[in-house]
Amino acid sequence: MKLFKNSQNDVFAYELDGSQDHLIGDKTPITQEEADAIIQAKQASIPQSEPLTPAEKLASVGLSIDDLKALLGVK
Repeated sequence: MKLFKNSQNDVFAYELDGSQDHLIGDKTPITQEEADAIIQAKQASIPQSEPLTPAEKLASVGLSIDDLKALLGVK
């Protein structure tokens, strides 16, 4: 793959055979190491959220704990 980045530091990979060269435009060629560093930096900048509690998981699909108990036949 031929690797490139744009002005926003987004990484792009194109086929070596030249079949996608029309998509390169004004992107800058980069090495695999540079691509890995850019991707790693972007992933590190994504905030990690706290795991949801069971009640929050149920609420995210429109159910309450009482709904779950009813579905399971638990009182």
